[in-house]
Amino acid sequence: MNLLKRFDFSSDIFSLKKIFYISGAVVSSKLVFLIVPYLLSAVEYNDFNKVYYAAGILVIFGRLGFEFAINKLNLRTDFLSLIVAFNIFIGFILLAIFDTKIEKIEEVLIIVLYSFFYVVANIFLFKALFRSKHKNYFIYKVSFGFFLLIGIILLTILHIKIIYVLPVAAFLWFVTCFKKDNINRSDDIKSFYKLGVSSFIINTLPGISVIIDKFIANHYFATEVANAYTFSWIMIAPMIYVGNITEHLILASNNKKGSNTLQSGVIFTIIGIICYNLLCLVILNYFSELLPASIDVEIVKMIVPYLLIGYSLYTILQNPVKAYILKFANKNIQSKLSRVYPIIALSFVTAIYCTFELLKSSSYILLIGIDFIYLFAIILVQYIVLKRYSVE
Repeated sequence: MNLLKRFDFSSDIFSLKKIFYISGAVVSSKLVFLIVPYLLSAVEYNDFNKVYYAAGILVIFGRLGFEFAINKLNLRTDFLSLIVAFNIFIGFILLAIFDTKIEKIEEVLIIVLYSFFYVVANIFLFKALFRSKHKNYFIYKVSFGFFLLIGIILLTILHIKIIYVLPVAAFLWFVTCFKKDNINRSDDIKSFYKLGVSSFIINTLPGISVIIDKFIANHYFATEVANAYTFSWIMIAPMIYVGNITEHLILASNNKKGSNTLQSGVIFTIIGIICYNLLCLVILNYFSELLPASIDVEIVKMIVPYLLIGYSLYTILQNPVKAYILKFANKNIQSKLSRVYPIIALSFVTAIYCTFELLKSSSYILLIGIDFIYLFAIILVQYIVLKRYSVE
């Protein structure tokens, strides 16, 4: 009880209205993908995941922290679109080096168009989050989930490949989110890139394993293992979203005292993680018959416990602190982290490439192990830097 007294439950992080809007915004579009494995065969589901998670890698390159930079430097829309397109082009070249399995022109167009429209729309939308327009943020995020859901249903009825829903939904979302902002518009691309890269390193690099490991699973593992691994991730994804919700709540907080906001964020995360772990274990052990037929349930039961343990610890230790750094930390801390994180990330990518491309491994245990070594190396560095330097 003494520990709980240290946390400020009157913080705006615990505002039910804010929690509802931000939680709904974070999970709405993701939950739509839960229905995909129920509509597809095992092979079709694997093909869908190959395209979707390849696009996810391009999204990382396209965003490059610009959703944070746009709130400090309002770059002209035409310049913003140009540099996003350039980043996606570079990302696609790098992706092609690793992935020789995506060769069809239609798949290339789907990946590139989805990535571009999704990234630009997301950058526009983050303005609403940083300006504490929680309701607007919720409505626009839910609209993307709505476009996905309607598209998936229509394409299924018409017997058209579901992957076509990705660029169409992203384009409609882009049109919905687009709002020309003429206030303090800038054409300083160099400064914008600098702000974006710094934010990208701190915000995105710690989570690249979340995208890369599913990319590896769907390209290097047997179909039944790849599908089970991907669905295991879908099962634990809401736990990751708890961390994302915490980040958004901290970033949108009006509290000027960082330490109080961080403490409130940590306790919110712990409560959410415990609740979801219990729910996930109950479903897995007592309602496994509800899982789709395209998934090998026994493999899922072997994978999920590893992911639950590792990502529970990671989410609690990393997500609140990451948002705290982005909102409250001085430039010295961000500079130190932005120098060290790329070295750790490069080591991770090298280990993944050597293990699965050169050594041709197909072990999901090895993949999970490499993931966790990377994630906890990030956490260790983060806490060392925070201990050495003053934040506020």
